[in-house]
Amino acid sequence: MGNRMSRLFLISVAYAGAAIGAGFVSGREVVQFFAVYGGRRGMAGAALATVAFAGFGAVAAHLSRANGRYDYKDLAAHLGGPGLGSAFSTLITLTLGSALAIMLAGGGALAHQQLGWDYAAGVGVTTAVIVLILASDLKGLLYFNGFLVPALLAGQVTVSVATLLAAPTPGARWLSLPPHTSAPPWWLMALFYAGYNLVVGLSILPPATRRAKGPAEAAVAAFAGGLALGLCALMTTALNLTLLPEVLDVDIPTAYAVAQRWPDRQGLVSVALWLAMVMSGTANAYGLGTRLAKLASWPSNRWAIAAVALCLPVTRLGFAKAIGLLYPLAGAGGTVAIVVALIRRIKAGR
Repeated sequence: MGNRMSRLFLISVAYAGAAIGAGFVSGREVVQFFAVYGGRRGMAGAALATVAFAGFGAVAAHLSRANGRYDYKDLAAHLGGPGLGSAFSTLITLTLGSALAIMLAGGGALAHQQLGWDYAAGVGVTTAVIVLILASDLKGLLYFNGFLVPALLAGQVTVSVATLLAAPTPGARWLSLPPHTSAPPWWLMALFYAGYNLVVGLSILPPATRRAKGPAEAAVAAFAGGLALGLCALMTTALNLTLLPEVLDVDIPTAYAVAQRWPDRQGLVSVALWLAMVMSGTANAYGLGTRLAKLASWPSNRWAIAAVALCLPVTRLGFAKAIGLLYPLAGAGGTVAIVVALIRRIKAGR
């Protein structure tokens, strides 16, 4: 029983951890994808994204383990043919690049909001630390995510619950909030959000299913990881709804919420958020380096450092703008790829 729980935990954390990054832990992506649509539609969007992320993740994990497809490209080709496999590989590479750029921008935004630093200086320090990790090739540091991911999720839920309980009219006010936007539709943005996270998650999930004893166990683990992340997204959406309209123009809503509730603990939260950005950025850079290394015989960690340099110009967009532009684009690509794979699988009668 203990070994089974350990396997389920490791697969779940790998899947959920792939989607944990600067945008999620900061609360910024939740504001832009859900909270701006008001109380009821915002919560409905977060719920729809949860179902999609957990459900499709479970299906992908089951198919991966059942068919021995432990590479995302191999799995995509199995579902939709070689063309889709190549397209999905390219999509993952571009998505990891956009995620890396957003992590770097998140470091700048956090330093500016919490320390009063110049945005560029924050980006520079975050970049320097990631490059040092990559240069040392300390891959063991990435296992720190096994501790960091559950801690971040627990911290996010704690901040959300405390803020909701402290609200003057819990539930009634934020559920009835009107939308701040109506285009694109809330349900489409929810699918884009799930699509983006699925693209990132599927770069990790297939090899992680090797740990499972069988397809059913792999599916349960992926569903649990997706559900945990989705429930945290629901709580964070509710948190940000209680802080509207102030957080519409705040880069790091989670840090803002802590400042309102526990002003003496801002430093601890800021360090945790920054660590998440550094670790996620390092993981994304390694992923890019591994893919680029197939093009030439250069070591993957050097390709990873080159990828960091290539992503730096994107940080000029700023944190919120980068999330608002890059995440929906990647999410749209992921949603289209998933729909195409499902249609082809249904037509094949399998």
